[in-house]
Amino acid sequence: MMLEGREARTDALGRVAEMVGMPVPMIERMRARYLASRASQLAPSGKTPPPGSTNKRKGKKKERKKKR
Repeated sequence: MMLEGREARTDALGRVAEMVGMPVPMIERMRARYLASRASQLAPSGKTPPPGSTNKRKGKKKERKKKR
C-alpha cells in the first residue's frame, strides 16, 4: 500500500513520533525550525556567490614561525 504526498508524510511523521515518544505536532515544529535554519545558513544574504569562486584562499598566506 503506497501512500502519496501528504498522507505518506503524515504516516511517516506518525511512525517517527511513535518511535521517539513525542507528539506529532512537536515533531512538525522541530522539522519546520530545522528547515528554516538550514535555509538561512545556505543563503544568508539571499545572493549566491558566482560559480567557481567558493573555497578559494583570499589574500596571501602568512608564513608560519618555525618551532624550535
